[in-house]
Amino acid sequence: MEELHKYLREVSSVPFQWGVHDCLIFTNTAFQKMHGKGWADDWAERYLGGDKQPKKRPSLQKEYGFNTFEEAVDTRLTRIKGIPPRGALVSVTEGVPAFWYVGVAMGISVGNKAAFVSTVGLTYLPIENINNAWVPK
Repeated sequence: MEELHKYLREVSSVPFQWGVHDCLIFTNTAFQKMHGKGWADDWAERYLGGDKQPKKRPSLQKEYGFNTFEEAVDTRLTRIKGIPPRGALVSVTEGVPAFWYVGVAMGISVGNKAAFVSTVGLTYLPIENINNAWVPK
């Protein structure tokens, strides 16, 4: 877990930027730090268009072959109920100043709260606000 906390300190004031420090890059990098590989390494280059903006939802659904973000993540990670452990991938549908192209914002559980990327760096929400959580299979 020390690697996760070190990473969170490094990016604490890094603002949201598509393809550089957005919720996919942030959570995938956190997993790399904790587990030696990301949860979505092969997805990192596929969600942006030529203009470096995210593809629209119908294009993303076609690109990845899933109707929802949750459905896609369920194929890679194990969804859990209850309070997620530190380092779990989490999602919320409201309360984060983020740019939701998939209907959710992704973050990382850090105990009784979860870290999310915002326009001013990381922001934290109470763990009770999360909608879903996943851990490695």
